[in-house]
Amino acid sequence: WKELQEYSFKCRRDPPKYTEIDHNGSQIQFAVTFQDFSIKGDFKDSKYDAVESASHMLCKKYFPDLSKSVRPPDVLDKRKQHDYACGLTSKCLLQLKRNNCIHWKELQEYSFKCRRDPPKYTEIDHNGSQIQFAVTFQDFSIKGDFKDSKYDAVESASHMLCKKYFPDLSKSVRPPDVLDKRKQHDYACGLTSKCLLQLKRNNCIHWKELQEY
Repeated sequence: WKELQEYSFKCRRDPPKYTEIDHNGSQIQFAVTFQDFSIKGDFKDSKYDAVESASHMLCKKYFPDLSKSVRPPDVLDKRKQHDYACGLTSKCLLQLKRNNCIHWKELQEYSFKCRRDPPKYTEIDHNGSQIQFAVTFQDFSIKGDFKDSKYDAVESASHMLCKKYFPDLSKSVRPPDVLDKRKQHDYACGLTSKCLLQLKRNNCIHWKELQEY
């Protein structure tokens, strides 16, 4: 989808279009159209995966040059299956990504490259609003608990696991105190965490430039 967007912008063409055609219960029929070409499809769960899949078919069929630098879907599917085998929901995985949980990401990357099982998240016990959990990778495990943010808790456990058993994975990662200072800096702006997240999602680059500077 991104390749089609970039290409259309460079060539000053109309962008690719997503159109919903029909709803049949939880299944939605749609079309992705670009120039005079169109691919139809349907989805139940993830609109994003469906649109990307249709965009890939459109590129492959009509714009093969756009697909050359893009990893083929079977590799992406294997990666997705690998990442989703961790025991977290898709919502949690998305939030881990948004929260820039780099140690969890390092474990995911390392395990995928080495063809190992991915890191696992397991809930052990509930005690009121507090949840005990474990992050496990290979034969190593770190236990922890959280009340509020599962994402911060999982990242913290992943960091301890990396630091204790996989120090090489931590070398290229900024230490938590640097991340904390950065977080404190960014949150001192007077906006809520929700607003800051939306600014990030909306790629508000001038605000970002002021923050960086």
